[in-house]
Amino acid sequence: MKTKKELLARVLLPTLFLGVLGAAGCGDEELTPTERGPYDATEPKYVLANVELAFNRGDVNFLTNCLAGDFAFYFDVNDIGKKVDGYTIPTSWTRDEFLTAAGNLFAETHDISLTNHWRGIRTPGRGETSHFAGNVALEIVVMLDAINGYTLENGMCDYESTRTPAQKWYLYKWRDRTLECSGGGCIAGMTLGQILARYHP
Repeated sequence: MKTKKELLARVLLPTLFLGVLGAAGCGDEELTPTERGPYDATEPKYVLANVELAFNRGDVNFLTNCLAGDFAFYFDVNDIGKKVDGYTIPTSWTRDEFLTAAGNLFAETHDISLTNHWRGIRTPGRGETSHFAGNVALEIVVMLDAINGYTLENGMCDYESTRTPAQKWYLYKWRDRTLECSGGGCIAGMTLGQILARYHP
C-alpha cells in the first residue's frame, strides 16, 4: 500500500521555495518571526506572528498556546464538499481537529515556510476584547522532501482574535479564503484548506 506522501501530487519547487523564503517581509510592520520572536501576545498581530513561527518551527505545542479554547478553522467555501485523498472537506474544524491536522502536517513533511502579511492592521483600543483582520495575504510552501512539495502564493485569510482579562490575545477564528473568486477570476493553485485536509484528523 502506498503511503500518504506517495499519494500526494508532486510539484517541483526548488527555485520558488528559495524565492518565498527570501521575500519574508521587512521592517517592523512585516514581522519575521522565523528570525525574531516568539512574541508576547499583547496585540492580535503578535498572535499571527506566533502562529507563523509555530508553523515554521513545526511546533504544535506552541501553536496550541496561540489558539482560543473555542477556536475554529473555516475552509474556503469553494472547497467545502470536495474530496482530498478520499477525505471530504467539511465546513470547519474544531480546535482539536485543527491541531491534530497541524501535528500530522508537521510530523510528515520535510519543511514548512508560512508567511502572514498584516501591514496596516489596526491596534485595538483598550476596551476592545475582539479584533477582526480581513484580507490578510498568506503564502505557504510545504516541502514533502528536499525537492517536492506544495505552494500557495498570495492567498487571503480572515482572522478573528479575542482578548482575555489578563490582556493576552488568542486566535479565535481562521477563515481560509485562498480560492475565493474576485476581480474576474480565482486564485490558481492549491488552497490552504486543501493542503491541511491531506493531513486530516
